[in-house]
Amino acid sequence: MRSVSQLVDQVQEHLLEHPADDPAEVLGRLEPLLPHSSRNEVLRLVAARRTGLGAIDSLLADPSVSEVMVNGPGPVWVERAGAIGATEIWLDRADIDLLIERLVEEEQPGLVYFDADYAGEYPSEPPVDIEDLARLYPQASNKAKADAERLEVSRAATAELQAGRAGYRALLQHFINVSVAALKK
Repeated sequence: MRSVSQLVDQVQEHLLEHPADDPAEVLGRLEPLLPHSSRNEVLRLVAARRTGLGAIDSLLADPSVSEVMVNGPGPVWVERAGAIGATEIWLDRADIDLLIERLVEEEQPGLVYFDADYAGEYPSEPPVDIEDLARLYPQASNKAKADAERLEVSRAATAELQAGRAGYRALLQHFINVSVAALKK
């Protein structure tokens, strides 16, 4: 039997190619004997990845969390009551890639990172700071949940990012650098 993480990835990959398909039916074909609790967890994580900011949605909704910090693949860190600590949530490269399109492109569409034909060097200074990221995470999540067209745009951008689009990769590196710098303060 495949792990929850593997099933989430496989269902997500299928839905990127066939967005009209029902996630529950796709999961049923992949793993028909999956226990009910695991099935619900896979579907919850697929929904978070498709319509929100993936695994960090639960942290953004938690009123005790004052800041969410993503430092690249690995654990997500949070600040609660002035204390910073790692959570049990781990992001992989695909999860982080998803954040890029949803967080920055809508706010600053003229950035060179979004020009698929750009062939030069990308700016060394990040286009966002940690305060921007803290504001943009929930903003992007709410917009994707409320607008089916926006969700489709996000899915397409996520597929491009996973395929290695240079501008999105450069922007991801800025996100990581900004988050790491904030952790060090």
